[in-house]
Amino acid sequence: MEYLFDQLAKYDEDGGFIPLIAQEWNIPSEVAAGDVIEIQLNEDYTWHDGSSVTAQDIVTQLRIEKLFDDPLWNSIESVSAADETTVEMTVASEINPELLKHNLFAERRVNQPHSVFGEYAGRIEDATTDDERAAVEEDLVNFTLEEPVGNGPFQFSDRGETELVLERYSDYSNGHITADDINYPNVEFIFRDGDTLPLFLSGDVDGGDIILPPEQKNALQDYARLQVLPLNNGEGMCFNFENQWLSNVRVRQALAHVVNRQDVLQALPNIAEQSTPLEVPCSLSTNAIERHLGDLAGDFTQYAYQEVNEDRATELLEAEGFSKENGLWNTPDGELFELEVASSSSGTWLSHGQSVVGALQQFGIRAQLQQHGETTFWGDVIPNNDYDMVTHAWGGGGAHPYFTLRNDLTAQARIDVTNQPVEWEVPMPIGNPDGELETINVEDKIVQLERATDQEEATELIRELAWVSNQMMPRIPQRQYSQVHYYRVDNWEFPEPDAPSMQPPAASYWPLRVGEMRAKTE
Repeated sequence: MEYLFDQLAKYDEDGGFIPLIAQEWNIPSEVAAGDVIEIQLNEDYTWHDGSSVTAQDIVTQLRIEKLFDDPLWNSIESVSAADETTVEMTVASEINPELLKHNLFAERRVNQPHSVFGEYAGRIEDATTDDERAAVEEDLVNFTLEEPVGNGPFQFSDRGETELVLERYSDYSNGHITADDINYPNVEFIFRDGDTLPLFLSGDVDGGDIILPPEQKNALQDYARLQVLPLNNGEGMCFNFENQWLSNVRVRQALAHVVNRQDVLQALPNIAEQSTPLEVPCSLSTNAIERHLGDLAGDFTQYAYQEVNEDRATELLEAEGFSKENGLWNTPDGELFELEVASSSSGTWLSHGQSVVGALQQFGIRAQLQQHGETTFWGDVIPNNDYDMVTHAWGGGGAHPYFTLRNDLTAQARIDVTNQPVEWEVPMPIGNPDGELETINVEDKIVQLERATDQEEATELIRELAWVSNQMMPRIPQRQYSQVHYYRVDNWEFPEPDAPSMQPPAASYWPLRVGEMRAKTE
């Protein structure tokens, strides 16, 4: 997809957006209900069938994405084409302008040309009942296109059972380069269920998302590079608030002090580079913590990051009436403190669950791991909350902290896993875990963040919501995913690994589009 389709604008790791299909936009520092936002398209962009990328293409795509609950439609009430290259959107309510940009631009590839999808957009506009809208949705889900019509630097050429071949699109122009700046004629993607490492080592492939055993990494230093791009989501351990003991914040905090996140990471086989241990668990990625919390992060509770703090965990449990006899913890009513931890048996979820259960048992809690097949876990165990604790996700969404905070604190899909409230009694001010309790409704705070037009106000809300997550601990964010990409430099010229162009989603994405990735011809 990254070679076939371009984005409206590329998110820059410094916090801005770089024009691609969207050449200019007029999003002011304050955005209110009824304001009209204009997006001016780059007239040089064409689809691979030779037709221009027009404003109507963008309108069609956005109207279809409304049917699938695209978050942009929380901010706008209508979209239309003013002319061939001008998209107009009417704002639905006051909104944080930076959040609006993220909703509009971040990770949005332009991939639904009006010539192909226009009839579906028309049916959506004409639908008057839920059944009619559901019928359109079903038809879109089942829709297949034999040969995709893209607008990126490479176009569809051929495909087989395990490969896809793209060829350079001769009319490509993105405002940074043209097709003449790309000095290789085609790209071939190889899809394998098994080990792709031999193909990389033999030189049959030039890059990819490959996991290398430790003993083979050093052998690649002469001709390969590793790119690790931290994401804003990962694996966590969630508490079920229907358990009478886990609904107590002090108990959740105690358990967070004994589950060492570094130990969890080390228990996951061969994926050290794909994970970042979170020093401060607060529903923010490491990059967001650095950018939005800064030095304040040092005042957040770290819990068990590198070392278990059994003394603090013991203090918290005993203050709530728990007691320890013969190495085992008892609940305030004198029964053994027993917890059932559920996990999928696939991927790293199982190793994660085993590590957590081991830590709890070592501390004296009678914990048991219940592992389930993928279908049973997601289709039965999760919907029925058949667990006390469960391996699950944290964070996710766009690059703006709003998305990870909203997902962890107010998204219904996450609340259904934990049964957590949206109103909390939180020690304040931020940074003082022993402060006076203050009632904070996170739904209200998320709405305020959506509408914050002042950056200082937005930063304060981000910090406050992160503090709620850190102190209330509805889930322990254990590790942050990273995208790992190996690429060969014996036959290719790439920027230095720390160059501004070496950004997500892959080592080849942005260097290709600014002329900094070239095949070596000599």
